[in-house]
Amino acid sequence: MEFANQPAILYTLALVGICGGLAPAACLALGAKLWRGRSIPLNHLLALVPTAILLLGGMLILAISEWNGLLAHLAWDDKLHNAFFLSAAARTIGFNSLDLSQFNNFSYVVYIFLMLIGGSPGGTAGGMKTTT
Repeated sequence: MEFANQPAILYTLALVGICGGLAPAACLALGAKLWRGRSIPLNHLLALVPTAILLLGGMLILAISEWNGLLAHLAWDDKLHNAFFLSAAARTIGFNSLDLSQFNNFSYVVYIFLMLIGGSPGGTAGGMKTTT
């Protein structure tokens, strides 16, 4: 929790967790799209799109519900960094950057929902798979 004000560490851990929750083939397909301009096959899109929706949706919901609660002591940019990290960590790595015992009830429900969904088929995350 001492790294809540260090976005480089938060995003590095989140990226590693996200890649672990995706299938290795989906990570490679995304890399091929970004660096070589290739198209992404449909089966990889079915893993990437729900992952992006859950990450950004979880981030927005957690940021809104905890802006004046758990995130209140942070600067506005650190609030967004930590909301994204908590959204990513709930689904894949299980780390936390803040004391989750201070969550409000709605945030607990959102966090549990993100944990329930988990990662994509072929990834190492638990929970139901994103294609379910």
